[in-house]
Amino acid sequence: MIFRIDNEEIKMSLFRNSIYNIYDFLQGSYAKKNFGILQLINSRDSDSEQMTVYNNEQIQRVMQYLQDVPYYQDINTAKALPNTFFELPVVNKEIIRKNYAKFISRKFSDDKLVVRKTSGSSGTPFVVKQDIGKRRKIQAEVTYYYQVLGCKPGDPLIIFRATTERTKISKISRYLMNYSEIDVRGLDDNSIRRVLEILSKSKSALCVGYSSTLDAIGDYFDRNGYPEKGAYNLKGFISTSEALKEQTRIAIEKAFECPCISRYSNMEQGIIAQEISGYQGHIINEAHYLVELLKIDQDLPAVDGEVGRIVITDYFNAGMPFVRYDTGDLGILGYVEIDGNRKRCVKSIEGRITDVIFDINDQPVSPHQLSVSFWDAEEISQFQFIQTAKGEYLVKLILKYDSQINEKKLKQRLLDLLGEDSKIRFEIVSKIEVLASGKRKYIINQMKDNKYFLF
Repeated sequence: MIFRIDNEEIKMSLFRNSIYNIYDFLQGSYAKKNFGILQLINSRDSDSEQMTVYNNEQIQRVMQYLQDVPYYQDINTAKALPNTFFELPVVNKEIIRKNYAKFISRKFSDDKLVVRKTSGSSGTPFVVKQDIGKRRKIQAEVTYYYQVLGCKPGDPLIIFRATTERTKISKISRYLMNYSEIDVRGLDDNSIRRVLEILSKSKSALCVGYSSTLDAIGDYFDRNGYPEKGAYNLKGFISTSEALKEQTRIAIEKAFECPCISRYSNMEQGIIAQEISGYQGHIINEAHYLVELLKIDQDLPAVDGEVGRIVITDYFNAGMPFVRYDTGDLGILGYVEIDGNRKRCVKSIEGRITDVIFDINDQPVSPHQLSVSFWDAEEISQFQFIQTAKGEYLVKLILKYDSQINEKKLKQRLLDLLGEDSKIRFEIVSKIEVLASGKRKYIINQMKDNKYFLF
C-alpha cells in the first residue's frame, strides 16, 4: 500500500525522530545499542550454536542476579551451571505477592527502581519493579517491534485503551511522541462510528489495541458493510492482550487495507513475541527472554503441539528478577521458517489458565476448541461463555440484526465438546460487559473451586 503523507507530516515526523535520537545520544545511545543487539540476536536460527552459547551466557547472568535476591537465598547458585537453572522453582503472581519483599534484589535501593502496575482487570493490580537497564531494554523492544510495520520513533501512534487519570501522559510527551489515545470503554455502533471518523483523518498512523476491541470493529463492518478502497490511510494494527481471531484479522485488513498482526506481551516483562505479516506464529524475542512450555498440571516440559503453561524468564531485570515466571497464559510452542532460519515461536495463545473451562469429567477444554464451536454461526455478533459450576454453563449471545440463533445445533456442538450430560443455558443480551481495563473477556470460569484460580 502507498501511504499518502503530505510534506508537513514528513517534516514533523523527521523532527520528532531527531529529538528522539538526540535524547538517546545524550543518554549514552542506550536505545541504539540495545536495538542493534535485538536485531543481531533475533536474526539467528533458534537452534544454532550461536543461540545456544548466547542463552547459556544469559542463564549464567540470571543465576548471578539471584544470589542477591532473598527468595533464592536457600538455593546454592554460587556453583550453578546452566543446566541447574531448570531445577529452580516455577513462580507466579500469587507466590510473588506473598513474598514480595524477598523478590527485590538487595543490590538496588527503591529510588533506583521504576514501578510498573498491571491493569488489574482480573483482580488486584500487580506491582512490578524494574531497574534502569531493564527499562532501556523495553524501550528498545518497543522501537524494534514497531519498525516491523515500518514505523520509527516520531511516527504517529494511536492507542486504543480505557483511559484513566493513571494512564494519561502529559501533552508535551504526547506531542513529542506523536501519540494519541482513543477511549474504548464503550463500543456500541455510535462509539465505533466516532472511532472510525478519527481513523479516517489519521495519516499513516500505527494503531495498537486489545484484540476484543478489534473484534467489535470487525463485527461492525460485517454488519454494516465495508468502506470503499482508499477510505483509510493507516500503516497497520497491532493486537494485544488477548488472542487475535483469524476472522477479526481478515475483517480489519479488508476494511483498512493494511496489515493486522498480534503481539504477545505483558506489563511485568515486556514484548515477548510478535507476529510477522505473512507468517503463522508469534516469533519469540529470544534476545531478552527464555520461553518454556510446561504441562497444565505439572512443572514438566510440554511437547511441541501440546497446550501448556507459558513460563518466561526475563534475562535483564536484575532489580526484581522474573525467573521461570508462570504468566498464567496457555499456548502452543513450535517453529516457523523465516529466510532459511528456524525460529522458535508461540504458535497459538489459548487464553488464561484461570479461564480454562472443564468438561463434565473435569478435563480441561482448550479456549481455542471452545471458540471454534462459534466460528460458523454467522448470526452471532459476539459471545461470552461462562462456566458457573461443574458441568453447568451459561452462554451469552449478541445476535446480528434480524437474526435468529439455531440454538439446537449450537447446543449439540457444545454437548459434543463438554459431555452429553452438561447443562447449557443460552441468554440473548444487548452487550458484553467491559472490564475496567477496556478488555472484553469471552471465556470465564466462575467456579469457586477452580484449582487454577491463584495464577
